[in-house]
Amino acid sequence: MSGALAAGLAGCSYLPFGGGVPYGSVSLPGSEPPRFRQWVPSESAFEPHVDAEQSGRIRYKRPGVGNRSVGRPFRINDTALASDMEHVGIGYTEYDAVVHNGSAIVGLTSVDRESVASALEPTGYERTDTHRGYDRYTRSDKPRALAVGDEAIVAARADGTEPRELAVGRVTTTIDAKAGRVERRHESDDDFRVLTEMTGGRPSVRTSLPLTGLGEPSHSALSHAFDEDNVYVVVDHVYASAADRPDESTVRDALADTFDGPALLLPSEPDAVDIETDGRTLSIRIRQGVESYLERVWAERPPLVTFGVEFDGDRVTFTHEAGEPIPASRLGIRPEYGFDGGDPFEGGGTFEPGDSVTLTLTDDADESYIVSWQSAGETHHSLFEYHLGARDENKTSARR
Repeated sequence: MSGALAAGLAGCSYLPFGGGVPYGSVSLPGSEPPRFRQWVPSESAFEPHVDAEQSGRIRYKRPGVGNRSVGRPFRINDTALASDMEHVGIGYTEYDAVVHNGSAIVGLTSVDRESVASALEPTGYERTDTHRGYDRYTRSDKPRALAVGDEAIVAARADGTEPRELAVGRVTTTIDAKAGRVERRHESDDDFRVLTEMTGGRPSVRTSLPLTGLGEPSHSALSHAFDEDNVYVVVDHVYASAADRPDESTVRDALADTFDGPALLLPSEPDAVDIETDGRTLSIRIRQGVESYLERVWAERPPLVTFGVEFDGDRVTFTHEAGEPIPASRLGIRPEYGFDGGDPFEGGGTFEPGDSVTLTLTDDADESYIVSWQSAGETHHSLFEYHLGARDENKTSARR
């Protein structure tokens, strides 16, 4: 079973399927073109702004599509995307689409710039300049940059130990890619071009999630599509050559092991599984009824919140500047050591705009601290992380 795929679907419940794999023809619903790749710069264009930890991991989601297609929320990919977003006065499901290109995140919708400016007013963001028609905002406590256009919000962050210019560069390069002013990844990486033509603009796409036992694809993706009655889960692989692609017998063996595994990463009771190979590509298409599939998917979307942070070398203070109120019982600090006292969120109530918690650090303080949020399924997700850096040198203020 693929550890990569398991990590990508954390927060979703999948049960093992017994009794053999039901192979049969699976015809996928029509798909839009992969327009999300217009927002994905080539690796060379992103240098030196690329986020090395996330490079290559592309996530795309149309937040409202599950509601419209099957009458209820479909939240796969929402957790990963919402965790990287802040409050700008636009609700998550108000976005037509959300794209994370590995270093910056883009929310696509019709934008009221005055409303966004009003939502940013109580935060540490300050309007600094413009770029290709976008109003650009930055802040320094945790280096972040935000650009507001008529049809998109583009945002990026950097670690506390990295310069703010790194976040600005990620936003700028992403905007330049959409404008065609820098090379896009599908224009420089033919394997990525092939992969995104396979996925198209399905409602949910996440790359770099290979299925185990199927060799070493150069690129891979997990995507989802819908019609009124079914959910379609698709695993796409692109290999360096046709010789590197496993044959259908090998794929069937790998799928048999996957479906017999203790914690299944694919639909638990598929109606049909189809394998399609062509040259150096492999596509595994799985169909399952809407009701039986979605009742097992319990992923809960994290709240959209803008946090501020102040650090004076001895104390670090996290402030809820704007966004959704959060039950304090859902919040925590990780790691749970390196500061005086217990959990600062204990005591119940609601953590809402204007509220703060302060950690008085001890000699065994960690290098970074996370404000974490716990879903109803008791999975913890990072809402905000701050790297302390050198405690004697890295003293910051959200209003600096």
